[in-house]
Amino acid sequence: MPKAASATPAVSAAEVLGPVLRNQVQDLRSWEPGVRLDRAEAVHHYRVTARRLRSELDGFRSLLDPDECRDLARELGRGAAALSGARDAEVVRHRVQALLRDESGPLVDAALAQVDRLLSEASGRSHQDSVNHLDTQDYDAFTRRLERFADLPPWSTAADGPADDVFRPLLHHEWARFRQRGTDAVSGTAGPERNERLHAARKAAKRARYVAEALTPVFGRRAKRLGKSAQRVQVVLGEHQDCTITQVLLGHAGEQAFLDGENGFVLGRMQAREATTADELREEFVRLFLAADRKKLRRWLG
Repeated sequence: MPKAASATPAVSAAEVLGPVLRNQVQDLRSWEPGVRLDRAEAVHHYRVTARRLRSELDGFRSLLDPDECRDLARELGRGAAALSGARDAEVVRHRVQALLRDESGPLVDAALAQVDRLLSEASGRSHQDSVNHLDTQDYDAFTRRLERFADLPPWSTAADGPADDVFRPLLHHEWARFRQRGTDAVSGTAGPERNERLHAARKAAKRARYVAEALTPVFGRRAKRLGKSAQRVQVVLGEHQDCTITQVLLGHAGEQAFLDGENGFVLGRMQAREATTADELREEFVRLFLAADRKKLRRWLG
């Protein structure tokens, strides 16, 4: 007697990825009103959603129209960049306020005022840039295109395959990419290029994290552990980037204080403290990356 066919055929890669893309696009659009109102939470969530969606378009490009993925990812990058100034200003303000809590003396108030002047100018410009970007015809056309893409994804034939078979090598590729960028950053010597390697490692960690998280419904705790490990690396490198931005602003504030005939000693001291913090964060990155690079964590990928 012939063997009965399975009543529950394997779920395809397209069936898994389709809802992920639709949900991300809906989330992105939902934060736009808050961005226009200059709400910090909305700006943050818009940027995070844009980064996640961009990582998914890059990571799953082989399952879709690659040219369409590249174009949409590029536009998402432009949108996130338009909002970056406001977020950076908020982060720097918090870091400077934390640094000033450990300072004392009559020069502290002057230092804070100097920093606030620079941050207020940057934040105001950034919000207007954000609204201008959302109001363009190009952005309107982009969102319409993005919604059509999510509603009717241009699948490649590979997306028809069983999810497990399709996604395992794809996740293996993403993890290998993350490991390579991380290894480059760990082994690199000090110098101007080191921050570039750390930034590249951060982007690779972010992409590996979001791809792994999207595939948790397929691979369960194994993918979740990969995502968590990449997230830890991403977070510490994100703080390193914030620290670097703060150092630059403190340097500008100190130069402006000198030009204004004010004492920039406190600003210079805070800048030096941030440089020390950056070194400590890099050491923490090395520790977290080596933990993420364990064979035990990735062995199941093949």
